[in-house]
Amino acid sequence: MAFIYDLADTWNDAGTTFTAIKMDVTDTASDAASLLMDLQIGGSSKFKFAKDGSFTVNTNNIGNAIYVNNAGRSVAFATSLSIVTSGASPRFITVGSSSAFDRIPIGGLDLTLFRDAAGTLAQRNGTNAQTFNLYNTYTDASNYERASFTQTATGLVLDAQYLGTGTEPDNILELKSGGSSKFKVSKTGEPFFGALRIRFSDNALVNWAGTSYASFKTGSFSSIGGISSIGGISTSASLSINGVILDDDAANTLAQRNSTNAQTFNIYNTYTDASNYERGFMKWNSNVLEIGTEALGTGSGRLMKLLVNGSPNYIQGGTNQIRFFAGGAEYMRIGLATWSMNAWASGLGLKIETTSQAGNTDRNGDPIIIDCKGGSGAGTPGYISFKTAKTLASGTTGHTSAEVVRMALNTSDETVITVGSLPTSNPGPGILWNDGGTVKVGT
Repeated sequence: MAFIYDLADTWNDAGTTFTAIKMDVTDTASDAASLLMDLQIGGSSKFKFAKDGSFTVNTNNIGNAIYVNNAGRSVAFATSLSIVTSGASPRFITVGSSSAFDRIPIGGLDLTLFRDAAGTLAQRNGTNAQTFNLYNTYTDASNYERASFTQTATGLVLDAQYLGTGTEPDNILELKSGGSSKFKVSKTGEPFFGALRIRFSDNALVNWAGTSYASFKTGSFSSIGGISSIGGISTSASLSINGVILDDDAANTLAQRNSTNAQTFNIYNTYTDASNYERGFMKWNSNVLEIGTEALGTGSGRLMKLLVNGSPNYIQGGTNQIRFFAGGAEYMRIGLATWSMNAWASGLGLKIETTSQAGNTDRNGDPIIIDCKGGSGAGTPGYISFKTAKTLASGTTGHTSAEVVRMALNTSDETVITVGSLPTSNPGPGILWNDGGTVKVGT
């Protein structure tokens, strides 16, 4: 047998398929690790060809080992290897030290997939904008339906593209949760939020399930239809908020109305929740218009003023009283605390009168009634007292009042009139005076 490393043969017939080295093994029984070839150096295997067709190439650097298994359609590399094609534009796959692909060029170096970070795939190529096409159908480069994603300097561009036998989709974009549509943009550019449709045509802005509820005219706002919270939509030219309807009675006239239902308007000073607030209100109650303030929980009852042009002329309501101001000064107070009415009128006094009505003849005069109801049982009965300020010397201050007349009923329902201190000398015509215990009229 010749030396195995020094074999020679001649192939000289183009019609013959030659085989330089051939070994045919009849395998009736052998270990699964049996080798058809094992090339070694110094007892160390460098190239092994197993009987199942797989082979292993090894070098002195175990990190560059290669294992090829045809049955499993796999090529196993060690920790670092690059596969590069030759030519001006090489194509390569680089295997990093963590056995993860660092990059995968596809079709050329202008299209490369990268690993930006853990669990992060990137398509990038320097400063060149990239595009990703996701196909619905594909016959050839002239017949397809696809979504094209492109990142440009202006932002992300999503383009629903189609050619040839492809058809335009109904929606450019649709977002779902659990299979239920939450947001979509139609091919005409109209966004949908569930059943709510936003339109920018036909003078309509907001459209709910095919019905317009807000519209515009060219250059100006025209009208608002029934825009409501979920639960009810008014079809009239009004704004409905959970059953409270705002409408226009006429030009420049806002109305809150709902058929024959009495309405209430609340304006809040403070609000924590439905059980803690301070507010003013205007409402209809049993066919009576009420205006006032109210509070609950941690809220406090507040005063109320009616102002005219922000001036100091106003009416102020408080606890058990109504106060009237003019020029910043209080002129009248009607209250329950002292069961009295006090009046201030600088230099004017208090005047109570009834007036005649022009054009009326044979008409009874209107009485002025002062009704003082007393207590009950053995309680002290009420009375009517008239007081006036005392006359002081010029230049003095501190006017005080004194009673001049008191009128009451005795136990026999007889009128008793008590007169204050009278002059003791004749003061003049028509004036009462005390003449030694006898009341006389002056002359």
